[in-house]
Amino acid sequence: MYRIVKACYIDMAHRIRGHEGKCRFLHGHTCRIDVSVSCETLNALGMVVDFGWLKERILHQIEKGFDHTLVLGQPDRDGINKIADLDPTSGCGKCVKVLGEALGLLTPLGSVMELGVVTLHNMSNPTAENLAKWCFDRADFEIQPLEVGEKRGLKVDYIRVYEQLHPTESYAEYFK
Repeated sequence: MYRIVKACYIDMAHRIRGHEGKCRFLHGHTCRIDVSVSCETLNALGMVVDFGWLKERILHQIEKGFDHTLVLGQPDRDGINKIADLDPTSGCGKCVKVLGEALGLLTPLGSVMELGVVTLHNMSNPTAENLAKWCFDRADFEIQPLEVGEKRGLKVDYIRVYEQLHPTESYAEYFK
């Protein structure tokens, strides 16, 4: 077997609903995301896949989707949508509207801002584990057409999401 690994870095914010510690509050990370791809036989050029292809087709999609974003689980997104739907003329609605605008979650018209907010649909929390699973599924989707055409045993081995890089590394991993 042959294996290559390439990484990208993203800055993202999230919170973990139901966490008893400080992770329940909105906070951010500079994450390193590793993508590992392997195969049984190399292609005609002697590679698993070109590192540039891996960067463009997989890592760039991850960066584009998550870098400098607020990543939400479905329950948080549903909550923001409910806040945005409050009657802005009611007492509670006025308070929430002013607070939402001040925090940058609501536009002055009261609609939820889409720019910079990513929802991991069907996932309750944007944990490193859930992010790794989302990235794995995306990478696997990109790899499958190559494997069908080349039949070299090409597959995504794992995705690692490092939430903490220093002083010690902490990561979550998804693999099949």
